[in-house]
Amino acid sequence: VLRWSYAHVWQLLRGFALPFCSLYEEGYTSLGKQSDTEPNPALRLPDGSYRPAWLLDDGALERAGRSAKGGKAGGGGGGGESG
Repeated sequence: VLRWSYAHVWQLLRGFALPFCSLYEEGYTSLGKQSDTEPNPALRLPDGSYRPAWLLDDGALERAGRSAKGGKAGGGGGGGESG
């Protein structure tokens, strides 16, 4: 089994020009239900827009745009889930 980091996945996808969901270009780093997913606050720019997912510096923040209970996201997300 391979142990790929968040950055490794993006290196593969972008390096080989593989298709991926356009939401990643809008600052989403982890996708789930609409009710518990929003752009990752770690990628937010001063003007309120978001950098693309592959520019996330800290892979440990991948799920920061997810809420654990299906409410408004952004509280650090994750709830111990992986993936």
